[in-house]
Amino acid sequence: ERILVKITTIVEGGNDLSFALACLPRCFESYVVHLLAAGERAGALDESLGRAIELMRKQMSLRGKIVGALAYPMFLLFFTAAITTGILIWLVPKFESMLMAKPDLLPTPTKIVLASSQFLRESPAIAGGVFAAVVVALLLAFRNRKVQSIGFGMLSHLPAVGPLIHKAYLARSVTTLALTLESGVPILTGLEHAEHVSALPKLQEMWRNSRDTVRDGRPLFTAMEGADLPPALKQMMIAGETSGSLDESLRTAAHFLDRETDAALKTFTGLLGPATVCIAGLVVGFVVVALMTPILQLAKFVG
Repeated sequence: ERILVKITTIVEGGNDLSFALACLPRCFESYVVHLLAAGERAGALDESLGRAIELMRKQMSLRGKIVGALAYPMFLLFFTAAITTGILIWLVPKFESMLMAKPDLLPTPTKIVLASSQFLRESPAIAGGVFAAVVVALLLAFRNRKVQSIGFGMLSHLPAVGPLIHKAYLARSVTTLALTLESGVPILTGLEHAEHVSALPKLQEMWRNSRDTVRDGRPLFTAMEGADLPPALKQMMIAGETSGSLDESLRTAAHFLDRETDAALKTFTGLLGPATVCIAGLVVGFVVVALMTPILQLAKFVG
């Protein structure tokens, strides 16, 4: 409500709607501002608003799919952490007196489990504070765009996650470029917005080089020759620039990339569940094996 009141006040003062949105950079992305500014110059503000809504809807849809895919693994990891904490606090002390009879003979995993149990029982406030501090630090860090860029760049090298992240942000940047060109925004500004929303360092460098290439008067597709892009996208860009309909070709390419992203998301979702179960089993299994190994050795010795 406060944002709408502020926008209304700025517009009633004789300013454009795009200028009012530009005064609120934390609420509206720069590509939305430029789309509306182009629509105001061309007298087609309603079309620009529709394109901005379409782009935001696609981004929200993709974010929702990713969050939905992560819901089950995050719950399983949280449940595993809770079970492991319960084992360390309530179960391990029952074996501690027996295991600590000869601490020098204990294997390293058992020593780690016993030390962790002792720390959680003797300093619960410190353990909780450290956990909360780590969670808050991660949340604050990932709200920083530079940290997000570094984090997504690291994740993009993973086997199953990498193709999904690369295709998702490539589709997002191509869609942004297509919609800005359709709204009458200059191509250099559109390439700047594509770089802004791509997030991945490799994609940002590609769009930056493309902007330099276009500024020098060369075709856009010449900057994409050595880039890690689907061959269909390159062919569509060549056809679009040759026929003078780059925005339409990019829109078609954006739909193609959306389908590729959905396929990669299904693959990622199919692999994520079993991988999370394996991680949970390894964590709990490590604790159980660390406890049972010295007990079995002691029983063998006694026998």
